[in-house]
Amino acid sequence: MNRLRTKRILPFFVLATLTASFFGCASTARVHEQRIELPEGMQKLAVDVENFWGEVELRADRGREGAAFVRAHVVTAWDADKEQRAAVGERVEVEAYIEEQGPGLAVLRVRTDKQMHGHEHAVRLYIEVPRADGTRIVNQGGYVEVVGVRGATYIENRFGMIELRTDHPLTEDLTILNTDGAIWVRIPPGSKGAFDLETMGGNSVLRDVSGDAGEVYATGPIFRTTLGDGTNRVLARTNSGDIRVSVMEHPQAYSRMVKRTMPSITDGLFLDGSRRSTRNLPDDAERE
Repeated sequence: MNRLRTKRILPFFVLATLTASFFGCASTARVHEQRIELPEGMQKLAVDVENFWGEVELRADRGREGAAFVRAHVVTAWDADKEQRAAVGERVEVEAYIEEQGPGLAVLRVRTDKQMHGHEHAVRLYIEVPRADGTRIVNQGGYVEVVGVRGATYIENRFGMIELRTDHPLTEDLTILNTDGAIWVRIPPGSKGAFDLETMGGNSVLRDVSGDAGEVYATGPIFRTTLGDGTNRVLARTNSGDIRVSVMEHPQAYSRMVKRTMPSITDGLFLDGSRRSTRNLPDDAERE
């Protein structure tokens, strides 16, 4: 009875603690590796990833001409016994395949699925592609790191930070939605767009070494500006954590050393209320 009561009172704290500690003390149940040949004559490749719980690392421009590479570590809690690891390994599915969209166009789709309930298991995805001309990633339960992409990009995550770094100038739409995690973006000079950054538990900042930013509206949590003459929309939202965008030389050369953050006990206690209404709200939603 006490354990059930604790779950009801502190659902986010329990979940956040599991997220922070699980990956540091996980046991590998299975490793899935796959080299996927790309269609001949392919000129553009998009990447589409959905991971039920875990981490995603996508690296484009990695020099694997003619092929994509996917590695998936299926992991379970550190204290799982041999039979439990075997069960997780068998019942977590990892699928990666190429879908041709037309002459010279293809999409790499990566999907993970589970046939069991709970968050005692996860998948760490590592993906390499020779190029990424459009990206969509949906994940929860850990960090998302995206490097070297170009084209329209959509990233959605829950309970973990998001980091995007690319040496390709940003000229198309970028949407990053996070729940309970920071957002870090590094892009090169020559990037442009209408930037709309907002966090409900931190600060939003854009640092521009190129001097191309136009009129700025900033309140701490909110930062809006137009970079260059861009009309492409650059939208970032999180309910908890900082949003930091840097326009800089060689952005792919810089990365955060620590990609996971420990949960806040006081956040888990909901001293300011559940703030359910602040989580990934549409722009026109009423707030408490």
